[in-house]
Amino acid sequence: MEATIELREMLGLDKRTMNADLAELARDWERIMESILHAQSGERYAAPLAFEVSLRLSTAYLRGRGYRLGNPKSFKANVIKLSLLPICLIAKVEEKGKVFFPTLCELGLGSIEQAYKTFDGRLASLDNSDKDILGEAEQILRAKQ
Repeated sequence: MEATIELREMLGLDKRTMNADLAELARDWERIMESILHAQSGERYAAPLAFEVSLRLSTAYLRGRGYRLGNPKSFKANVIKLSLLPICLIAKVEEKGKVFFPTLCELGLGSIEQAYKTFDGRLASLDNSDKDILGEAEQILRAKQ
């Protein structure tokens, strides 16, 4: 996927490392959402929460790779990376499918197209910085369609 290639180049990673990292992050995302869904049995909040979790995983990943997001200047410099990473995670879920990621697929996150429909209009509870990231991600998703 183009977003994965773009992010890989931005992060200076080889293809193998990027694929392994995305697979690990997507597995973590699946486990977290599965636990939340079973614990809460609240599908109404699951999709916005899934987006929130993907952002937090993405933030942790980028910080672990040495990218800072804590002040406005560094956030602005890295917001594209932060916007692309959830898209790349969804692409990894789409690539591996329901066998590997049943909960995320059940929540409507099994493809970029499904995720866009799932997230569209259901994220009013996010704070402003997350809406900025969503705006960036939405522009990228619309460009890919």
